[in-house]
Amino acid sequence: MRIGSLSLRLLLAAGISTVAALIITAVAISYLFEVYFQKRLLDELRADLTQLTAVLAVQEDGTLDVNELGDLRYGQPFGGRYWQIQYGNTPPLLSRSLWDQALDVSLPETLGATQATTVTAPFGTELLVLSWRITIDGIDAPDGIAISVATDLSELNAASAQFRSNIIFWLMLLGTALILAAWLQVRIGLKPLEQIRTDLENVSQRDSGQLPSGYPTEVRPLVETINAQLSRQTTNLENARRRSSDLAHGLKTPLTVLAAHADEIGAEGNHERAHQISSQIASMRFFVERELARSRVSQSDRLSSNLKKSTVEMVEAIRKLPGADSIEWIVDVPAGINVPSDEHDLSELLGNLLDNARKYATSKVTISAHETHERVVLQIVDDGPGLSEEELGQVTQPGRQGADSVGGYGLGLAIVMDILDLQHGKLELANTSGAGLNSTVSWDRSINPASRH
Repeated sequence: MRIGSLSLRLLLAAGISTVAALIITAVAISYLFEVYFQKRLLDELRADLTQLTAVLAVQEDGTLDVNELGDLRYGQPFGGRYWQIQYGNTPPLLSRSLWDQALDVSLPETLGATQATTVTAPFGTELLVLSWRITIDGIDAPDGIAISVATDLSELNAASAQFRSNIIFWLMLLGTALILAAWLQVRIGLKPLEQIRTDLENVSQRDSGQLPSGYPTEVRPLVETINAQLSRQTTNLENARRRSSDLAHGLKTPLTVLAAHADEIGAEGNHERAHQISSQIASMRFFVERELARSRVSQSDRLSSNLKKSTVEMVEAIRKLPGADSIEWIVDVPAGINVPSDEHDLSELLGNLLDNARKYATSKVTISAHETHERVVLQIVDDGPGLSEEELGQVTQPGRQGADSVGGYGLGLAIVMDILDLQHGKLELANTSGAGLNSTVSWDRSINPASRH
């Protein structure tokens, strides 16, 4: 995909939004997991706190005695679970797991209320502590008895880290799947646009000149707009060609009348004035014929025509012109060669080249063609007098003819150049090794029509 393409933009948007959503999801799930795990730990501590309170016993000397809890971790040094009891001015009672190292615990102010805090134990471990203060008959403790139970947070931290590692792995897999799904969605979603592009490249090859129906509803208004524009373009082109034909017929008679008047003026003896008028008439004919010929050239280069069919038809037409019957016409064009031109433009091109060959050929004209992966090449060789080096570089210019001109306005090769310019073709003129002229036309097949102009 190229930079700036719609597919790339959609994929980037989908990728960025997917990654952002997955990051937010990972953070939220990790947070919820920690909250849940911490709540579970607090529930366990609350149960231990209740059990520890229940096993307290008052001795005859007014001191407290604590029976061991069922959880063995309280009895193992640094076992991960700890308890501490403080009351009055007596030293705190500590679980064996604390190893005689008291905790600095923040106690709740209200009797019977629990309070959870996080502290750092003297041995460097971070602990979650749940505490409350109660009173027991027979114990002289005006501020109540402070009972605390604690658990090592390393368990929570390890579980959280393991959970984050797992969730990141699975979310990465999910993100990859979502991005692939987005790519597939973009490809499927934009396929109608790709189909429109393909149909536009080939639309002029169909008689209707319209995009087909059957597109999705979302792009149907675009297709209808394009079809309407194609219809207007076709109508405008047909009107332009019709007006060109009308103009040619409309000017033909006045120019003929003016030419007749010029002949009459010359016959009366005013040769200089007759020559001036004839020169102006010739100039008018030249410019009118040139512009009319250019207007008849198709503006579309997406068409395709069979070269042999058009060549055979044009040779048959040329045979009917004066002097063509005495010429041997050899057509060596394979049947399967197509060129990027509509039939009208190809006939115009062949007509001008073959007519020039007819005018100058002595006895033979050979038309041959071949194709490669890159080009289609057409050669028209006559056995006439050929052209000088100076004439070879000038005859394709409007109004220029060879020294041995046999009539006309010098427009034929100029029209051929106009047609080939639209079709990205090329005309080369060269004298043959013997007598005669070789006119070589080539079309470039490697150029994508959709990228022209």
